[in-house]
Amino acid sequence: MFCEKPLALTAEQATEIVELGRRLGLRVCVAPDTFLGPGIQTCRKIIDEGLIGEIVGFTANLDTPGHESWHPSPLFYYQPGGGPMRDMGPYYLTALISLLGPAKEVFCYTSTSFPTRMIKGQEVEVNIPTHYAGLMKMKSGIFGNISVTTAIRYFSMVNYSCKVLPEVLSIDEFKCNAGGEKYQSIITDAKNRKVIDILPNRKKSDLIRYFKQFDNRKNVKYVVMDMNPHFREVAQICFPNATIVIDRYHVTRQAIWAMERVRKAEQKAL
Repeated sequence: MFCEKPLALTAEQATEIVELGRRLGLRVCVAPDTFLGPGIQTCRKIIDEGLIGEIVGFTANLDTPGHESWHPSPLFYYQPGGGPMRDMGPYYLTALISLLGPAKEVFCYTSTSFPTRMIKGQEVEVNIPTHYAGLMKMKSGIFGNISVTTAIRYFSMVNYSCKVLPEVLSIDEFKCNAGGEKYQSIITDAKNRKVIDILPNRKKSDLIRYFKQFDNRKNVKYVVMDMNPHFREVAQICFPNATIVIDRYHVTRQAIWAMERVRKAEQKAL
């Protein structure tokens, strides 16, 4: 028997499912199975080999603005059976139990951050907790905290005021789902490791318009970026005297992806 997460909404319901499987002679399994992936299994190996010494505690945290920022049908998330702990919590709990053993004691506070949410232009009532702060103690004696929350982020309260561009300018994109745009651009002073501005999108025309407002563009000596062709074109137009530098993380990632494609192709051929 395989069940999508969560297995049940109450301990009584979970016990009923386990007993049913026992009577039928079936093994009861539940998602997620992500703990079998290379990330958690590598952690398992490191722990088993004692490479990080004795584990005495842990912490697991998830912060998200809510499913309405990306899910095509997010209403379920704020109804009984949904919420951050039952939807995303199983990934964290499964990983912790896989690595540290079964839980012995659990204690948790919950609250609802906002009584209503705006979903596709309509205000809907939130009928479940959206903030969890819990403590877990494992049978091994290891204990720690787990927190999952869904809070609305107010980016309008963050205000960067950039008047002069740095000599070493870095530009990258990140997924934020803000202002109707899926991706935003972040501009940083790479030499001094400071954020100097966050732009509402990554469109080439808007980036060019933004950079051309600065009088000291000719003082920019290096522009650091990933392999995004739009960023390269923006740099060539706005900073013709600057050297374009591709950061090594993205070069390494491309190499790893290429090796992974070959590995998968060879594995399928076996």
